[in-house]
Amino acid sequence: MNEFSFGAPQLKRDPLGSAIGSPDATKESSDRVVKRLAQVIVFVGFVNFLAFVVGTFIVGGDAINGHSLCPAGKHYLYDKLRDEPCHEVSAATYRYSKLHSYFTFISFPLAMAGGVLLNRLRKRSTISQMVR
Repeated sequence: MNEFSFGAPQLKRDPLGSAIGSPDATKESSDRVVKRLAQVIVFVGFVNFLAFVVGTFIVGGDAINGHSLCPAGKHYLYDKLRDEPCHEVSAATYRYSKLHSYFTFISFPLAMAGGVLLNRLRKRSTISQMVR
């Protein structure tokens, strides 16, 4: 504000033309943060799912099905494509498979929700650009 201006102080503008500190600028800023967070969640969920699929092929099955379908007392993985679907593995391999399965059960639905959120944000930004 210079010494000759009267009235309300002029607001600074961002590159999109919104006044910095205005509700529009705050909403756009929060939308960018939410969009980036959703992108990270989708990426992590997708990479984790791929790692789960590859890991399951490498170790020869998964512990979740091995726990319910194989004999009790030892560490078994289950792979229905083998001649003998239940095969014994070390305790560490069993724990890895079980933990990775649980993490995939959590991260994959979160990645799907993140994808839905990204789609809604994209549609909302398209509509707001059409209105401008």
